[in-house]
Amino acid sequence: MWPTVFSVLVAFAAPFSSALFPYYGSAYGRNDHESMSSALTRASKYSALIFSPPILGLFATSRPVITLFAGQQYEGGYTVLSILYLFALVYSVSPAFSNLLLIYGKTGTILLLSFLPVAVSLLTLPLLRFLGLNGLALMKGFSLLISFILSIHVLSKVVKIRLDSLALLKVFSSSTIIALVVLSVEQLYYSKFLLPFYVVLGGVIYALFLEFLRVLGDEDFAFLQQIFGDKIGLVIGKVLYC
Repeated sequence: MWPTVFSVLVAFAAPFSSALFPYYGSAYGRNDHESMSSALTRASKYSALIFSPPILGLFATSRPVITLFAGQQYEGGYTVLSILYLFALVYSVSPAFSNLLLIYGKTGTILLLSFLPVAVSLLTLPLLRFLGLNGLALMKGFSLLISFILSIHVLSKVVKIRLDSLALLKVFSSSTIIALVVLSVEQLYYSKFLLPFYVVLGGVIYALFLEFLRVLGDEDFAFLQQIFGDKIGLVIGKVLYC
């Protein structure tokens, strides 16, 4: 089941990355690195807004998720999913950086990243012996994290990477609170059939936090419409702005 975790996340992140590709390509063609840097700042914030809540929500509900969809006999494997979901937080910002290595012609780095999982797996092989499937999840997670860090390091040499630290702090804090609240509710009353309730509870809490924190401004709406088009950008902006 664990390969499905990442395939689903990648499938959801792909449209976001694809929408950014023409804008990045246009900025690169104009040699406008400042626009590229500014776009990265905004795109990473939007990506975190969209993907961090479901990722940490899945972390909090990994036990009911695995028992409901895989069967009661796999309940003990929920720790494997929990580990994977924690490392999957990389996907909350990585869509904003997708395709940039290709745009900047860093084919050597792309090739290196394709071999990196094998190298990480060999180096962390002892984890599999001592931790079993949890060790396998850690191997996958370390591979994902190291690949992302290496990509950011290479990109930082060609374009200035400026993250909106305050906005990201608000987003990740809100998402963490969602996870903690849902985990607390599960401790009080757990049932795999309450999974829809846990999901709705997390969604409501996140919406309230976004309403209170006001992470997005008017300039963000304009950028979203520029990237996704007027209609889709407006819908995404309203959803994120609540």
